[in-house]
Amino acid sequence: MAAILVVDDEPLVRTTVKAVLNRAGHTVVFCENGHQALVAFGERRFDAVLSDVRMPCGDGVWLLHEIRKVAAKLPVFLMTGLPDDPRLEGVIFDAHTKLLKKPLDLRGLRAMFAQIGERRG
Repeated sequence: MAAILVVDDEPLVRTTVKAVLNRAGHTVVFCENGHQALVAFGERRFDAVLSDVRMPCGDGVWLLHEIRKVAAKLPVFLMTGLPDDPRLEGVIFDAHTKLLKKPLDLRGLRAMFAQIGERRG
């Protein structure tokens, strides 16, 4: 299955997503902000990143730009409860970068990461 980096400053979101993805057989590392996530990203290989947009200490858009410097095709999923967030201005959503709306569809999330795990496997 996939190794997934989950980044969100809300403990409930982190623990819920981690539980759902762990039950599906994925390895999940979670961080509270973009700066912690960038450190984790430098320490190990991930198959995908799931990050909130709005966080202190390195938001999701900043993290996306940092990841893209070294991993142009890594799947990165940005989560937001505010789809018109001005931080998303200029973000290119393509085959490797997707926007997910909060609250998350947990079944859809499980299915999405199952596909990433299959491509890895």
